[in-house]
This record gives sequence, C-alpha cells and structure tokens, in this order.
Amino acid sequence: MKILSRMKARSAPTPELAEEESGDEDWDTDLEDEDSTNMHDTSGRTAYREVCERLGVVPVSYFTRHISDQQLTMRYHGLGPVGTKAIAKVLRANVHIEKLNLAGNWMEAIGGIHIAHMLLENEYISELNLSDNKLGSVGGYHVAKTLNVNTALRHVDLAGNGFAETDAEYFAGVLEQNKFLKSLNISRNRFGEMSGLRMGPAIGTNDVLEHLDLSWNEIRREGAVSVARGLKENIRIKTCNLSWNGFGPEGGAALADAIATNEALIELDISGNRLDIQSALLIAKAISTNEQLQILRIGNNPISTMGCIALAKSIKESEVSILTCLDLKDIPVEYEFLAIVDEIRKKRPDFEVVYGSVMRSGNTPEDIGKRAVDPSAPKDPLLVLQEHLIVNDTRILDILAKFDPDDTKNVTPEQFTSALEELGVPYTKEQLDDIAKKLGKNEDGMIYYG
Repeated sequence: MKILSRMKARSAPTPELAEEESGDEDWDTDLEDEDSTNMHDTSGRTAYREVCERLGVVPVSYFTRHISDQQLTMRYHGLGPVGTKAIAKVLRANVHIEKLNLAGNWMEAIGGIHIAHMLLENEYISELNLSDNKLGSVGGYHVAKTLNVNTALRHVDLAGNGFAETDAEYFAGVLEQNKFLKSLNISRNRFGEMSGLRMGPAIGTNDVLEHLDLSWNEIRREGAVSVARGLKENIRIKTCNLSWNGFGPEGGAALADAIATNEALIELDISGNRLDIQSALLIAKAISTNEQLQILRIGNNPISTMGCIALAKSIKESEVSILTCLDLKDIPVEYEFLAIVDEIRKKRPDFEVVYGSVMRSGNTPEDIGKRAVDPSAPKDPLLVLQEHLIVNDTRILDILAKFDPDDTKNVTPEQFTSALEELGVPYTKEQLDDIAKKLGKNEDGMIYYG
C-alpha cells in the first residue's frame, strides 16, 4: 500500500502544460485552413504541403504517395516532433488509412501529443504502431488518455518509449476503461515492481484484451506476483508475453497458479525470468490440468535438466493437456528428456520442442557412457543424427523399412531424407542433403542403412 501511495503522490504532467509545450494554441486555426483546401483536394495531399510550408518542414514524398492507402508504414523516416505534427494534422480527416505504422521516428513527447489529438478525431485507424519514438511520460500520458476515449483502435504498439515506473498508472487505466482494444504492446520500457502492483489488478479486471506484451521490463518480486495473479483472474487474454522481466521464484509460483486456473490463455512466454527448478516443477504440475494452453515458452531459465524432464513428463502423462509447442531455448537437456519427447510424438506427431545442448550425464547407467555435446560448438549434422538415433533407433528402422519392401537395406537419398523428416530430426533442407551425401552412396546411388 505504501508503494501505491507514493506512486499516486507523483502527479501526472498536466494537460495544460503539455498543450503549451506542443504549441497547440493554433490548433483550431490550422484545421480551419486545411478544411478550406480539402474542398478542392479530398486526398489531403495539398493540405499536407501547405501545413509543411507553414511549419517550415520538408514534405515527405512517401507520405503523399500513400496517403490514400489502407495501410501506411513510415518506419524510421526521421519525422521528429514537427514532422509528426504536420502528418497528424492531415490525418485528422483521413478516411483511408486503417493501419498506421510510425515506429522509430523520434517524435518525442510533442509528437506524441499531436498524434493523440489526431486520434480524438480520426475514427478509421484501427492499428497503430508508435514504438521506439521516445514519447516519455508526457507523451505516454496523452496517448493513454486518448486510448480511454477512442473507440476505433484495436491494436496498439507502444514498445520502447521510455515509460517510467509511475507511468503504469496511465496504462492500468487503459486496461480498466477501454472496452475495444484487443492488443496492447508496452514492452521494452522501464516498468518495475510498482508498475506490476498497479497493472496486475487491471489485467485481472479486463475482459476485452486478447494480446498483451509486457516483455523486457523490470517487473519483479511483488509486482511480478501481482501481474501473475491478474493473469490468473483474466478471462479473455489469449497470448501473453512476460519474458525477460526477472520474475524469480516468487513470480514463478504465481505463474504456475495462473496456468492451473486460466481457461483462456493459448500462448504464454515466460522466457528469461530467473525461474528455478521449483518453478518448473510447479509449472509442470499446472500444465497437467490446463486444457487450453498450446504454446509455452520457458527458455533461458535456470530450471536445469530436471525441470525439463518434469515438464516433458507432465505433457506426456496428462490426459487433458493439448500443448503443441514447448520452447526450452538454450536450456541443456539429457537423453532421458529426448526419450520422453519421442514418446509424446508417437501420440502427437505435430508436437514441437526447442532445447539447448544435449548433456552426457543422466539418470541411468547407460547415460554415463554416452558422448557429450559441447554447448559452445556448432553441431555437425552427423552428431545431430546420432543424438536422435540414440532414442529413436527402432523407429528410424521402421520408417526406412517402408521404403524398402524387399529388405535390401538400401534406400535412395531422397527416401532417406524423407525418413529423417518424418523422424523429426531438426535439419534444414540443406543439412538433410548434406547428411545424405556424408553417409555415402553405393555404385547404384543407393544409401546402405543395414
């Protein structure tokens, strides 16, 4: 409570101050001038050139060429605050553009204010990307304020804009009040523990948003627990990206609770969150009862090989789980894990798994003598094949036998490649061709697999 009190004590930048900074005292006058021009040019091209002349900026030819398109993408065009103002004034009356991407234009707070003003009038834009524009707290305040009244926007990307800890108050308000927004990306900002405490309850009460991205912030400790609890209570979000926040064991336990309870979530990314073995065990147990989750990304966490095995066993033994993708990127695994994955694939051929290096040590005496894989070295295609044959040797023979009805123990390179694809060996097309060549051919061009 003390944290929230301190957060509210810091007042938001006043709209009056922001208006003064943006130079909007001439806003209505400019629009009246543009309306007179639009009688002759409904496209807005003439109005844009006149506005640029008044503001002393060079018109962007790309904008004039695509002003009547349904989708306008102007990423990294160097608009700056004034160039953004010129475009915003013209877009106020535009009825063509539905998807607007102005990412990376260094528009800063002033430019953000002009975009916010434009969105108060424009009811046609449904997708907006203002990522990497250095909007800061003032720009974030005005854009968030507009989101609370705009009924047309469905997808908004505000990633990488330098929003601070207390700015979470604005976006929590959006989550609580906006009844139209389907997707919100506020990743790569500076939201921390206090931000999580404020946004968690807002996430829990939102019953409209389907996609939320809070990745690459600093939401930890109690803030992480709050966000996870909000996800537990949410009944609508289908995809949620919470990666690279540093949730830690506390957040991991809360995430497991959310997975066990949430009945809407289809894809969850919790990579790079300092989750430990205990977190993995709790999440594995939660997976066994979840009937909706299809994709779980939990890579780059110190859950160890034991955590990977627990997750795989949970998927294998669950009677209700429909998980189709388990991403354990850069986490080492043991041969026992590979064997469990193979069992899963016998029932679910489309099951996908991503993992790091394969370690020699394991839980059986046989594992001790197996060749280890150097995590720092690129894997030779033959070594990749060897890893798969260790747990799939019988299956590969069954597959090859389908191409060899006479039991000659010879198949064509194309048939051998098809067998590897069916086995699920993670090769590219080039690697498949390479492995077929390395195995050698007989004089008749066949590969002997006996």
